[in-house]
Amino acid sequence: MNTTTSNRRGNRGPNQRFAVVAPGFAAYMNATVPSLGGSRAVGGAMSMSYRQVDKWLQGEAIPYLRTLIRFAETFELPVNDVLRAAGKPPIESIKEVVYVDHRRALPSMLHAYREDKHGGDTQAASDAIGVTRSSFSRYANGSAKLRGIVDTVRIARALELSVENVLDAAGEGNSPLRRKFESMAAGVPGYLRMCVGALGVDTMNPENDDEFAEHLGVSKNKLRSWLNDETTPTFVECRKISERCGISLRELLVVTGFHPEMADALVKALDEPVTKFREDLGTVLRTYRKGSGLRRLDVALAFGATTESAVTFYEINRHTPPIKALVTMARLYQAPLGSLLNLAGYTS
Repeated sequence: MNTTTSNRRGNRGPNQRFAVVAPGFAAYMNATVPSLGGSRAVGGAMSMSYRQVDKWLQGEAIPYLRTLIRFAETFELPVNDVLRAAGKPPIESIKEVVYVDHRRALPSMLHAYREDKHGGDTQAASDAIGVTRSSFSRYANGSAKLRGIVDTVRIARALELSVENVLDAAGEGNSPLRRKFESMAAGVPGYLRMCVGALGVDTMNPENDDEFAEHLGVSKNKLRSWLNDETTPTFVECRKISERCGISLRELLVVTGFHPEMADALVKALDEPVTKFREDLGTVLRTYRKGSGLRRLDVALAFGATTESAVTFYEINRHTPPIKALVTMARLYQAPLGSLLNLAGYTS
């Protein structure tokens, strides 16, 4: 039997590893654990079986990410030394690691947030997020599940992640909390009520529509058209809402109807350096199209038009391409999307 994937209970899947997968981890543990009182003392302090600690000593297992951090904190060891011995990145990049490993690592991220942003002050961290001190402590220790959508949105805002990513990190697979989020995020009205409600506004009370609109930075009439599902926010409006409310732009774009891959491309483009073109948008698009060897009709069909006239109008500056058409053309021409968005006036 291959001990890298199985033990006497059978295959555990990708969330638990057996055999030495990080050089030096077993050696580090054998040098450290005896000074802490041995495997029984370590297991007792961490409320786990000493046999599990023995597996670490023998190099048969690597702990979960949050267990590594808890081990370091329990015995006041340098957390980055423990992570390095286990072959993990430093605590500063913990948010990047958590989704690669698909671990329940919300506690790890909250630990990192408290240390990096608030110097280890639990009260300051909980105040900044907008949850109680006791709730923050329970979430950070992994001793409590997320209480509801409001706490989830506030944590997502503080960690600069999407609500969906926070739910993943908290291990909320097909839980009632995730299903509630998915039902609210199925349309613009529910999503906006959820996100602004996390800021402390009673979004279900029409009397608070002025405050609701103020938080979004739009007029009351515009807000009502969104809540009534008459219109959806444009790309520019989505950016504005994202910045004002501290919510995930990608998530908001998907809710308003953008394909996830297109939303990813737009978010990535906003972080790219902008190339300043001397020519106008139409000339730049025409130059890129000719350089790619595509006909106007080929391009038009790619973004859903039936005739080449739409592309012609874009290239003579009669019409500004809508966002979705511009993303499609950037992909076809292998052109810098961020620079095209800026030239079209979507990000300037």
